[in-house]
Amino acid sequence: MLVEATRPQGWLWVDWWLLNHCAWRCSYCPDLLRSGSIPKPSLRDCQHFVSELTRYASQQGLKPRIKFTGGEPTEWSSLDDLLALCQQLGMTTSLRTNANVEHSRWQTLIEGLTDLEMNFHPEHTQTSVYMLNLDRAVAQGINVRAVFNMLPQRFDELEIVREKIQSKYPSVGIDRRMLFEDPAVNHRPMQYTETQQVKLIRQSGDIRITDDAEISYTDYPTMVSEGSNRFQDWNCRIGLEQLIVDAWGRVRKGHCGQGGSMGTVGGAILWPDQPLLCRRPSCDNAFDILATKTRV
Repeated sequence: MLVEATRPQGWLWVDWWLLNHCAWRCSYCPDLLRSGSIPKPSLRDCQHFVSELTRYASQQGLKPRIKFTGGEPTEWSSLDDLLALCQQLGMTTSLRTNANVEHSRWQTLIEGLTDLEMNFHPEHTQTSVYMLNLDRAVAQGINVRAVFNMLPQRFDELEIVREKIQSKYPSVGIDRRMLFEDPAVNHRPMQYTETQQVKLIRQSGDIRITDDAEISYTDYPTMVSEGSNRFQDWNCRIGLEQLIVDAWGRVRKGHCGQGGSMGTVGGAILWPDQPLLCRRPSCDNAFDILATKTRV
């Protein structure tokens, strides 16, 4: 059996958690992602890593595709400079952000982006600011995805905003994000009603499952709901197709932590050359689960 993402081939996908600083305090966000307990990154070290990543990807016949996340990555003043270098190197870059950024800076940031994930946080997002920056990103020609953090008690309210965006911007992809009672480990989804649960699963079909001649499609929330995110003792190409950088500057194969650190931003990297044999009872991260997995 083969489980793989339906995303384009030929890329080295990088999920880069830049910092754990965020001025917002969403109830569903773990403190680790927002407390500011980790020093902000060194621009020089980040620039060094971007250059090394470009070199390594080229050797593998791949192109790097980085998504910068946080915390809130726009709270790092040097983000603009790092995006400018990535653009200079011809890299594909994206940003996961709450989009709570004033106009002039927002315009500078989006000029260096190919893709953009705009997260709507019902406890803090001002709809007017979100919509203005969404409109500017669409006008810039960026591939935009609007992601709604679906608090069960605010579900209907979020559906109204989602439908408004869907109607006005048909080119914008829209996701309802399942939230968890234990967001640091993602084992227990929040208590959604049956109607809400139906809307949270089978949204994207971004994971393809090949079992002999039978092919089916699913996504991360569906696999979590069905308990099918189990790949212990499978071969996983995490670290080969994709990797992560954490807020401490550690370069790792995945958020799961398997295989340990490959090195650090600004330092030497021990790039992998073999798939990893999964030892975890479940795959609990929406990015990690996209790495190709093969039953041994």
